[in-house]
Amino acid sequence: MTILGVAVIAVSLLDVFQQIEWRTFRYCLFSGLGLFSIFPISHIFIHHYSVPLVRSAMAWDIVHGFFYLGGGAIYAARIPETIFSWAV
Repeated sequence: MTILGVAVIAVSLLDVFQQIEWRTFRYCLFSGLGLFSIFPISHIFIHHYSVPLVRSAMAWDIVHGFFYLGGGAIYAARIPETIFSWAV
């Protein structure tokens, strides 16, 4: 998780990764960081699913993951830039 986090920071800050040809790589890296949460959620599901508060928190974590991936997809598809290209 730490390595992915540092990689996301580096990709966000270094100018070389801001070029168009790196867009897919950036999306995959951001999505990978979001998808990595499958491991702790699986652990919680296996070991602590009987606790009602844990189930509730896990549901919110899953919703958060879908929003994270959806935001990444919107970023990769450049939807805001496409819709509001007239404003530039």
